Amino acid sequence: MIPAYYIHGLGFLDGLPLAQAIAQIEGFNTPGTLAARNNNPGNIRSCPGQVGTDSHGFAVLPSAAAGWSCLDNWIASNSDLTLSAATDKYLGIQRDANGNIIGNPDKNDPSSYLNFLVSQTGLQPGDTLSGASSVDTSSPIDTSTLQSGFSFDLSSLSLPVLMAGSVISIAVLYFLIRR
Repeated sequence: MIPAYYIHGLGFLDGLPLAQAIAQIEGFNTPGTLAARNNNPGNIRSCPGQVGTDSHGFAVLPSAAAGWSCLDNWIASNSDLTLSAATDKYLGIQRDANGNIIGNPDKNDPSSYLNFLVSQTGLQPGDTLSGASSVDTSSPIDTSTLQSGFSFDLSSLSLPVLMAGSVISIAVLYFLIRR
C-alpha cells in the first residue's frame, strides 16, 4: 500500500493527480512536444506570468514550475465544475441544449480525453473537481488499481524495506510534481 497522490491545492486522490494526468495526455513528458517546449504541461492558452504565446496560441512559460502552477490554478479556479464539464471547458468544446457538440475549435476528442482522465485519476465524469479534496487521506490505496502496467505483492517485504520504498516513492513523486 502507498499513500494517495496529492493534487496541488485540492488534496489527495487515488490514482494520478489530475494535473499529472492532463500533462500526460498533453505530451508534457515527451521531449519536443509543444507542452514540453513551452514549459506548459496543460497546454493552457493564457496564464499569468507567461513570457509569450506560440504559433498555436498556447502560453509560453518561463519554467516548468510556472507551468505547473498555471495548470494547478486552472484546476482550482474550476473546482465547482464536474470533470466532464471541466474537460469540455478545457478543450473549448461547446454543446447545444441536447449535449451535441456545436463547437470544437481544436478538433479534440472530448470523450477520449475524459475517458483517459477517468482511467488515470479515479475521478468519475460527474465528480466535481472540488471533490478531490474530500477524499479520505487516512486510508492507503491499493497499488493493484493503479494504471502502472505492473503489479506486485508488498506482503512479503519487511517494514524497513517498505519504509525505504515509501520515502523513495515520495521523493520521486515530489520531483515529478515540481519539475
